[in-house]
Amino acid sequence: WNKLKWESTPKGKKTLKDIRELSKDSEGIYLASDPDREGEAIAWHILDHLTNKKLIEDKEIYRISFNEITPSAIKQAVENPRDIDQFLVDAYLARRILDHLIGFKVSPLLWRHVPRAKSAGRVQSPTLRMICSREDEIDAFCPEEFWPLKVNFKTKDCSFSSDLIKKNGEDLKKVPISTEEEAKKIKNDIENLNFSITEIKEKEVSYSPKAPFRTSTLQQAASSKLFFNPERTMQVAQSLYESGLITYMRTDGIGISTEIINEIRGLISSEFGEDYLPDSPKIYKSKAANAQEAHEPIRPTDISNKPENTNGLNQDQQNLYNLIWQRTVASQLQNSRYIRKTILIEDEEKKFQFRTSGREIIFDGFEKVLNDDEGSEESQKLPRIHQDSSLEINDVITEQKFTSPPRRFSEASLIKNMEDEGIGRPSTYANTVKNLRDRKYTFGAKSINPSDLGRILVSYLSKAYESFFIEIDFTAELEKSLDQVSSGSIL
Repeated sequence: WNKLKWESTPKGKKTLKDIRELSKDSEGIYLASDPDREGEAIAWHILDHLTNKKLIEDKEIYRISFNEITPSAIKQAVENPRDIDQFLVDAYLARRILDHLIGFKVSPLLWRHVPRAKSAGRVQSPTLRMICSREDEIDAFCPEEFWPLKVNFKTKDCSFSSDLIKKNGEDLKKVPISTEEEAKKIKNDIENLNFSITEIKEKEVSYSPKAPFRTSTLQQAASSKLFFNPERTMQVAQSLYESGLITYMRTDGIGISTEIINEIRGLISSEFGEDYLPDSPKIYKSKAANAQEAHEPIRPTDISNKPENTNGLNQDQQNLYNLIWQRTVASQLQNSRYIRKTILIEDEEKKFQFRTSGREIIFDGFEKVLNDDEGSEESQKLPRIHQDSSLEINDVITEQKFTSPPRRFSEASLIKNMEDEGIGRPSTYANTVKNLRDRKYTFGAKSINPSDLGRILVSYLSKAYESFFIEIDFTAELEKSLDQVSSGSIL
C-alpha cells in the first residue's frame, strides 16, 4: 500500500486544511469517523496526512467510535479510546486496489469494444448481470392460458367465495383448466349440482414480528411504504443520524443490546400493558450472506422519543423516523394470533372440490404498532359457518388468465437480492443502483429494465471475463475474503 498515491478532492483539501489548523493548537486529536471499514480508513488517512505534515509530535492520538450520536455513547467512546484497527484498514486497501485494478484493466477494453460503456465494476457488473438474466427469463417466457373457477356460495347467515381446486380427483394446480370450452362445460355442470360442506378445519396460527432494520431492509421498507428510492432513504437516514435521533444507518446487524431491549420492554409494558410483553426478549440473528453484524441495527437512540414528540423534522424525516420507531418497538412485542379456518366443499358424487380459506384475529400483538400486511392472504371472515350449514350457489365465475413471466426487479427487491447473494455491503447498495441508472445501463425504479447498452455490456463481459468479477459467486467469495482480512484471519 505504501506505493499507492493519494490525491485529495477539492472539498477534501479544504477539510484537511481546517483539520491541520485545529491540530496545531491541540494537545490531543480524537479520530471519530464512522465505525465501519471506510470510516476506519478515513481515520487512518487523516492520521497519515497529519504525520506527513509533522503535526502530531507531542500529541496524544485517540481513535474513538460510536453507533449513535448521544451524550452517553460519545462519553463512553471518549473514555474508551483504541488504536486504529489495521485489519479493517487492510481490508479497505485490498478492496480499493482490487476495484482500481479491475477498473483500470477492464475500462480500456470496454472503450474499444463497447464504446458507449463508461466502466465495469466488481459489485456493479454482477448486479447488472442479475438484472439482465432476469430480462432474459422474461424474454424466453411463453405464457400459458388457464381458466380458474370460483363460486360464490351463500348460507342462511353469510356469503363467501370458494375456489375450485379439484376436478374428478385431479389437482387443478397441476392440471389447470386450459380452454374456454372446458371452463364453460364445468361451469354448467356445477350450476346443476348440489354442494355441501364436507370438512371444516380450524387452526390457531401465530405471526412473529420482523427484526429491527438493517440497511437493506430499511431501504426495502422505505421503498414499499414511503416510495423512497434507496439514495433518498440513505440521505434522510443520514440527517436523522446526524441529528442524534437514530443509530448508525449503514449496518447489517440486527441484534440489539440487552440494555436497549430492557428500555423497549419497559416502554411496551407502560404503553400497551403486560399482555403485549413477551415472557423473554426476542433475539434476532442475521441470515444474510456475509453479514458482519459489527454494528447494532438501525433504531431510535431514545425509544421514549415517540414520533409524535419529534419537533423540527421535515416530512421525509418524520416519515422515516416513524417507520424506524415502529419497527424497533414491534420487534419486541408479542406475536399476533389468528384462527385460520379452511372449508372444503364437494358435490354428492365428489366430482368437484372447492376450498375456502379465511382467518379471524384473536390477539393483535405487534400489529398494534406495525401491520406489514404480509401473511394475510386469507382475508375472508367466516363466522357462523358450520358443517351442517345449507349452501346455495349465488354465482359461478370463471375468467381467462395467462401465466405471468418473472417480475423485473424493483430497486428494493434488487437490493434484497444483492444482500442474499452476498454482493456488496450496506454502504454500497444505494450507490450501486444509482450508478447503474446514471451510466444508462438500466432505467426505471419500480421496475428496473436493462438498457440495450447494459445487455451488450453484460454479454461482452460474460464472454471476456468468464469466471472472473462478472460472476456472482466470485464477488460473493471475494467479500468473504475481505471479511477475513477485516477480522485478521488472513493477512
